[in-house]
Amino acid sequence: MEIRPYEPAHLDDAAGVLAKAHERRSAELPALPGAFSAADETRVVIGAFADRPGCAGYSAFRDGRLTGFLLATRHLPAPAHPSSAYVMPRSTWTPTQAWAIGDDCDPRAVFEALYSAVASDAVGAGYLNHQVEVNVGDPAENWLLDLGYTRSSVYAALPVGGAAPAEHHSEAPGQTETGQTAIRRARAGDEELVAAVGELNARHHQTSPVFRPDLSEDYREAVLDAAAELVIAQDRMAFLAFTDGDFVGGILANAMGSGRPLFRPADSLYIGSIAVAPAHRGRGIGQALVGALLLAARAEGFEHAVLNYAPANASGRRFWQKMSFQPLMTVFQRRVDPRIAWGASWSRLATNAAPASDLRATEPRDT
Repeated sequence: MEIRPYEPAHLDDAAGVLAKAHERRSAELPALPGAFSAADETRVVIGAFADRPGCAGYSAFRDGRLTGFLLATRHLPAPAHPSSAYVMPRSTWTPTQAWAIGDDCDPRAVFEALYSAVASDAVGAGYLNHQVEVNVGDPAENWLLDLGYTRSSVYAALPVGGAAPAEHHSEAPGQTETGQTAIRRARAGDEELVAAVGELNARHHQTSPVFRPDLSEDYREAVLDAAAELVIAQDRMAFLAFTDGDFVGGILANAMGSGRPLFRPADSLYIGSIAVAPAHRGRGIGQALVGALLLAARAEGFEHAVLNYAPANASGRRFWQKMSFQPLMTVFQRRVDPRIAWGASWSRLATNAAPASDLRATEPRDT
């Protein structure tokens, strides 16, 4: 096996390998878009990803034939951008269109060799947080766990085009009653309440056992701008819940973007946030919010509802499983111990035959 830096000349062969891999994946997960079983389609998405700023990777060859490839982009999210709550600083990202292994090789050995090459470059450049996306049931899930990754989030989907279980849906898309709780679609003037849904969600995720930092105050202006879009944009929607006239929660969604083409089910509505105030949980409000959203999604022509949840969010995981959302893809994350930088500096000094006194001077000290 030979590992070479990925270059545009590899595109056609990489597209063929990815098309075959996606055909296998979509046979097991029918909600995945089937179009990418064709090399003409995978050629487009690989090429687009490879053209992203900061994208690089490697290809594996056996007897002169490409048997696998793995690409990654590098990210430096701005502290005041909402993505900073989910994307670690100095991180790399490898979605499902950015890697594939052929079926005529030892797939695990090829994957590990490719990741080793990509990770070596990333860590050398100071990018210590690595994300790789894998379809549920793919053997690579276990390979990544052995490489030190953990499950960071799970993407799941539910068809909304046909009849759905009655217990998952409200009786009307505009407004429904759950005890003394009214649910209605957000409208102009509700921007602060829509923003509050995201803030409730963020506060829940910063608690044990999730421990995701709540950075909402750092990007408050961006949150309000997004809330205004959710109220007025045709491809977005939000529903709010009120108990005795008081706001107690809501759900936010928008048409799913194009960043994950091999994962995205047809005509998908992405559920970005759902939250219920702690004092009002366990009363069916979250279930009613999802029901109202799904009815509206069906009426507006969406075929699937899609979301992602953190496996560490035990209550959220159980909630979405109860609502029959099917896991389709897992985001794996690895955080390389930053002390590797000190080890690397020691190694360079030792290679240059630095005096022992200089080596001791580089050691970290307690302060």
